[in-house]
Amino acid sequence: MLGKIVIFKTLAISKIIFVSYLTTVPSDVIHTLKNIHKNFVWDGKRPKIKHSTLINDYPDGGLKDIDIESKFKALHMSWLTRFHSRQHFFP
Repeated sequence: MLGKIVIFKTLAISKIIFVSYLTTVPSDVIHTLKNIHKNFVWDGKRPKIKHSTLINDYPDGGLKDIDIESKFKALHMSWLTRFHSRQHFFP
C-alpha cells in the first residue's frame, strides 16, 4: 500500500499540481481524483483504514498519504501569500 501511495503522489498528483498553479481546479475534478486515488490504493475494494488515518505521519500510524482537497487549498493559499508579499515591492 505504501508503494501505491508513493506512485500516486509522484506520478499523478505532481502533474495535476503543476496545472493547478495556473488555474483553479473544479470541485468535480477534485471529487474524481479522490475516487481514482481510493480505487488505486485499495484495488477497487472497500477501504480498511480511514483516510484521516492514512494521511497521518508514520509515528502516528499513518502512511503520509495525500489529502487532495487540502493540497489544492494549500496551493491557493500559498499563491495568495506570494501575491500579497509582491505588493510591497510593486505599489
